Amino acid sequence: MTKREGLHFSMLHPFSCFKSQPSENHALIGQKGYSRVVYCNDPDNPEAIKLNYRGNYVSHTKYTALNFIPKSLFEQFRRVANFYFLVVACVSFSPLAPYTAPSVALPLLVVIGATMAKEGIEDWRRRKQVAIKRSLGSEYIRVYQILQILEFTSIRKRMSVIVRTMENQILLLCKGADRYACSLLRQGMELIIITLDLPEIKALERQGDMQAIYKAVMSSDFAIAQFRFLERLLLVHGHWCYRRIAMMVCYFFYKNITFGFTLFWFEAYASFSGQPAYNDWYMSFYNVFFTSLPVIALGVFDQDVSARLCLQYPLLYREGIKNVLFSWPRILLWMCNGVLTSIIIFFFTINSMINQAFRRDGQVVDYEILGATMYTCVVWAVNCQIALSIHYFTWIQHLFIWGSIAFWYIFMVIYGFLPPGVSTTAHMVFVEACAPSILYWLVTLLVVVSTLLPYFSYRAFQSRFLPMYHDEIQLFRSEGHEAGEKIKTDHAKEDLRQRNVS
Repeated sequence: MTKREGLHFSMLHPFSCFKSQPSENHALIGQKGYSRVVYCNDPDNPEAIKLNYRGNYVSHTKYTALNFIPKSLFEQFRRVANFYFLVVACVSFSPLAPYTAPSVALPLLVVIGATMAKEGIEDWRRRKQVAIKRSLGSEYIRVYQILQILEFTSIRKRMSVIVRTMENQILLLCKGADRYACSLLRQGMELIIITLDLPEIKALERQGDMQAIYKAVMSSDFAIAQFRFLERLLLVHGHWCYRRIAMMVCYFFYKNITFGFTLFWFEAYASFSGQPAYNDWYMSFYNVFFTSLPVIALGVFDQDVSARLCLQYPLLYREGIKNVLFSWPRILLWMCNGVLTSIIIFFFTINSMINQAFRRDGQVVDYEILGATMYTCVVWAVNCQIALSIHYFTWIQHLFIWGSIAFWYIFMVIYGFLPPGVSTTAHMVFVEACAPSILYWLVTLLVVVSTLLPYFSYRAFQSRFLPMYHDEIQLFRSEGHEAGEKIKTDHAKEDLRQRNVS
């Protein structure tokens, strides 16, 4: 039996390898199926001289005490988004800026500071692990002879290296798209034993034809047979992660388009006078506190069906293969939903509140109250929208969704009590104007319900007349039955197709 051990590439020792000859045919490099080329210990290679490679040395840590701040800041601001907000923060110090500098700079400092702290802690932990490993006195630097490099191609979807150790053992190191798709096959022989029960490969082993074995390795998915968790990884986590990421990205488009287009409609309504619809801190905290946590809950915890049903009905995985949930039509539908939501929020609020006696003394609605009401509708609409999109509720989802809405009201109260020079247009708006008015609460309720009706109607129609696989499974599961005839028929057709192929 071949001994199989788990391997994590983050725990590999740095190594050097013997010189290998690069391929003579460079015409195929860069074409379909090629993504990288490796030259090992070839200092005279023109590519190595041109790019000034240091060698095969691998550093365990990324930072030192001297370069942490400048290097980490460079890593942060090389990202386009962070650099963009840095430019905006610099512009905010101009007297012509329509927003205050702290309202732009503080969220940027929070994000940059948290990321730098995270990277510093990870680097410190990595340094401690290296120190412990060195204190054990174990062999630290090893030399491997690379026998063959199996390229990461568009077909194989993984990178593999066949090496010979200092103990004259043959190692096959393969790295896939996930840390579970990584295994170590060790055999104290000069020939590689491929564990698939294929007669042609066994014949090659007896003949000792290494090149033919390499060719057989490339043409067969032998490593897949070694992965204990591949079935659950693909059918369960593959299905869940695809749905989570697709929904999370689409929801990001939706919530930001909803927020941004309400600003656009207000500017058009104000004849592009430059008067902002919302307070500076409202706009700064939208993606930081009021709508960020529900997205995390959606992207981490959501499950449309249980793990047992994912394994029972492998056709669920085909939703990802067919790209059902992350196609351009679906993304455009979510964007259109965001535009429609912004239209409902703006025009419903304007027509319901403008020229109406709002305060107790009979004063009409001003733009501070109008902006606070519109922002309240936006926060409620986008958070209730994600509540409709989530399939699997736990206390974490409830805490993040309803807690984000509650935090908006807490923020309005606390921020409104600050001096007028700090709170500016939000000074006592909620306590003195919005909270005592029944019109504020009635408009919020009607607007939020109106924004949710299009998506609710679409999902009801789709589940009833054009159900997807998970819709059918959810329906029949709730009724205590097994899957419907459609999914059973598709499942039988898929099994028949697989048998015909094999």
